[in-house]
Amino acid sequence: SLRMPKKFDGNHRGFAFVEFMALHEAINAYEALSSTHLYGRHLVLEWAEDKDGVDEMASREKASRDKA
Repeated sequence: SLRMPKKFDGNHRGFAFVEFMALHEAINAYEALSSTHLYGRHLVLEWAEDKDGVDEMASREKASRDKA
């Protein structure tokens, strides 16, 4: 799955969350995209930390939008 958070004006915030069904798919994507440029910008890839679930991250994202 792919989530691309947006600002209030509808523009993308410049980052995305990608979730894979299998670990090997995530590793292959990470290796394939680690040196990729998109629209002249280098993609920065980071592994998510296991301490937070997807639901908790989504609720934090919503809370930060509500504050802005």
